[in-house]
Amino acid sequence: MADPQDPRVAVYLDFDNIVMSWYDRVHGRQAYSRDRQRIAEDPTEPEIAERLAKATVDVGAVIDFAASFGSLTLTRAYADWSSPVNAVYRDQLVARAVDLVQLFPARPTPRTAPTSASPSTPSRTSTSCPTSPMS
Repeated sequence: MADPQDPRVAVYLDFDNIVMSWYDRVHGRQAYSRDRQRIAEDPTEPEIAERLAKATVDVGAVIDFAASFGSLTLTRAYADWSSPVNAVYRDQLVARAVDLVQLFPARPTPRTAPTSASPSTPSRTSTSCPTSPMS
C-alpha cells in the first residue's frame, strides 16, 4: 500500500505535442503547422533555427513540476526521436531518468491514402470467411 505521506507519481509525456504546443505558444497560434515543412526540410536554416531556439522546452522545469506532486516512480516521453526537433532533447531527458519511447511518424499508406476517386466517407464492406465443408 502506498504511503500517503510519500505519494508516487508516474509521468507520461507526449513530447511531440509539448514541442509543437510550446512553439505555438511562443510564436503564435498554428505557427508550428505553418513552419512544419521548413522544420522538417532543414531545422538548421538560420530563421528556423532561431525560431526553434526561442521555443526551447525547459525539460528541467517540466520534470521538476511533476516531482512537486510526489516521488517520480516512472517517467516516459513519447515522440519520434529520429526527428531533429525532438532529438535535441534526448540527452536532457535521459539525464533526468526519463525513458524514451519511439513513436514512428504516421504516414498514409496506399491503402489508406485519400484519392480523388475516394468517397468523402469511407464505405463499410463486409467480407465473409469461407466455411468449412465439415461445418
